Amino acid sequence: MERKINYTKGQIKFYSILFFTVFLITMLSSTGERADAATNETGNATVSLTIGSKTMIDITPSVLDYGTQDPGSAIENYTYNSQNLSQIQIENIGSTNLTDVWFNTTRPGSRPFGTGVVTNYDAANFLAIKNSTMGVSEFAFVDRLEFNHTKDIVYLTLPTNYKRQGRLHVGPNEYFWATASNGNYCNGSGSGKLHIGTTAHTQDSTGDIDLSDGGEHSILSSGDSSWGLVQEFTVGSASYCAAVSADCSQVRFYRWNADAPGAGTCTLDERYQTTDLYPGASFAVDVKLYVPYGVPVGAVTNGTLTVIATAV
Repeated sequence: MERKINYTKGQIKFYSILFFTVFLITMLSSTGERADAATNETGNATVSLTIGSKTMIDITPSVLDYGTQDPGSAIENYTYNSQNLSQIQIENIGSTNLTDVWFNTTRPGSRPFGTGVVTNYDAANFLAIKNSTMGVSEFAFVDRLEFNHTKDIVYLTLPTNYKRQGRLHVGPNEYFWATASNGNYCNGSGSGKLHIGTTAHTQDSTGDIDLSDGGEHSILSSGDSSWGLVQEFTVGSASYCAAVSADCSQVRFYRWNADAPGAGTCTLDERYQTTDLYPGASFAVDVKLYVPYGVPVGAVTNGTLTVIATAV
């Protein structure tokens, strides 16, 4: 009899534990369902914002370090933040659409060559750029200012009514030029001409030194009596317009500067881009530095490349 009683108690004890376990699981499950329901509660808030009209354009990097280079060099890469780069990025960081993007550069205030003073030279005036439609080597100066030689070059053959002579310095290549006029000025008030050599003068080649046998371009009125206008022409691999000073002593070879004298009337479109540049959009520009021969040792004066755009 005692064995039956003990067996029966063992069964009762087993079922009690099972009931308690089932009850505990049920309670935990019920508590979990209530917690899940609480985390699914949501609330909404409306965010309102109006963007003001703000025209801004950015050029990055803001410093183009070309390091130490030899005279007569063409340099494709500059250094920025330990990177070697050959392009700059132009971005519309404002809120208005932009169009008609162009550039400008600083220029030397007086004739630098032959002065022996390195700070008379402007580094930005050595900078050339190109767009996506141009060939691999077809870089053009933004606005390259050249002064006449103070002493004549003895081996040049000069044109009729010659006034002044000089060089377009394109790194290792130099193109001789001469201004001529049957009057006193080269501002388009007479029959002025700009004569440019067709082949480059280099360390190994004399180049085109006869400026009397062609390569002449008429100097027209630019609407500014201080400068005459020369319509589109090609020098080496690049095409330019030019502005010639009234006294025939300076020539500005420009391609991308819509603020240059005569810009807007030159047949060459001097704007780098004319399609809309929407807020947040950007494009890259290839840059190249042409270091002329005849620059003294030392640090050239820092120059500035400026990007300008019209707000739509």
